[in-house]
Amino acid sequence: MDNSVKDRCRDTVLVDAFKESAMEFCCPAQVLVLDRQNGPADTIADLVSRLLEGQVSTLLTTNREDALYALSCYEFDVVMIGVEDNALDQLSLLPDLKAQHDTLPVIVVGRNMQRDDLERCRFHGVREMVELPQRAAELKALVTGIAGRFVEHA
Repeated sequence: MDNSVKDRCRDTVLVDAFKESAMEFCCPAQVLVLDRQNGPADTIADLVSRLLEGQVSTLLTTNREDALYALSCYEFDVVMIGVEDNALDQLSLLPDLKAQHDTLPVIVVGRNMQRDDLERCRFHGVREMVELPQRAAELKALVTGIAGRFVEHA
């Protein structure tokens, strides 16, 4: 047997051995959160990541510029935006999301959302807008529902 045949046989054995010893690898769902710390979207994302232990990875950004920078550097599976009465205008990210990341799912989580907020969300193609529940049972149902969707996207 010449050397080239021996090399090919050795390479085949190494590849087969590698395939047998390779572990299955699964990346967690990547979630970008645009909110203040402990805001409505941050709260839901934190609860979902705790519920799914290791299946969800979140990155919290507190302003539009940091969110845009993160979107340019990383690939996310979903974006969560927090909306509150006294918070900065987090919805200003929506036009950029629609223009640059049209297929990226967006969930807007609000506390006391106004009609104008809902209209802006619809205008920019946001399909999921939820009010942060006050009751524990409603919060549990919301977190469980969102967690199920994160697992589907991952």
